[in-house]
Amino acid sequence: GNACPVTVSKPIAITAAPAVSITAPDNSFEVCPGASLVLGVSDTFSYYLWSTGATSPTITVTSAGDYSVEVTATNGCELKAIQEVTSLPAPVVTISATPEEINEGESSQLSASGLLSYSWLPAESLSAPDQAEPVATPLISTTYTVTGTDGNGCEGTGSIDIKVKGESTVSKLEPSNFFSPNGDAVSQYWVVGKIEDYPQCTVTIYDDKGVKVFDAKPYENNWEGTYNGGKR
Repeated sequence: GNACPVTVSKPIAITAAPAVSITAPDNSFEVCPGASLVLGVSDTFSYYLWSTGATSPTITVTSAGDYSVEVTATNGCELKAIQEVTSLPAPVVTISATPEEINEGESSQLSASGLLSYSWLPAESLSAPDQAEPVATPLISTTYTVTGTDGNGCEGTGSIDIKVKGESTVSKLEPSNFFSPNGDAVSQYWVVGKIEDYPQCTVTIYDDKGVKVFDAKPYENNWEGTYNGGKR
């Protein structure tokens, strides 16, 4: 009845909690439009619960926002970390062609800006497909597309059409109707007349079943009708 007070003591051990924080490659928490970012944690734990509902050590995010993770250490400590992810602006790619309409055999000067690296397609008719300002000499009307990354590492793209006036290239070629690859040096090869004037063209040959048996770029009038080492 509190007449004789008594005291009992018991030591309590305090377990040091490990540090936890959310990590990202290069310690950058910015995401490009259309890209993704992998988030992880700074140590290994026995349990993970992300604000997305994932229970894996890492998650992949594609949009800006606050992301948190609750973890349980091996000593039983429950910890939480939170990290903001911000979005980067998309590169503004400006592309032009001078002129946009040419005659066959003429060239057009392409120009792109807004990126640090450039890669143009199709590359075959370009003087420098890895430069910002290549010269295009297409045989037919062509859409050129450039892609690359800006200073933030975000990818941008743009495209432009070059119209080629005049008769089509195919109508100017003179493919032979037959050849005789029997080793007698007479009509041994399939010859396409004037093909040497168009090294940018690809010649592709299929059999009657749709199987590709030959292709070349440029074609040097040297096909003997072979496929996989045998005559067709």
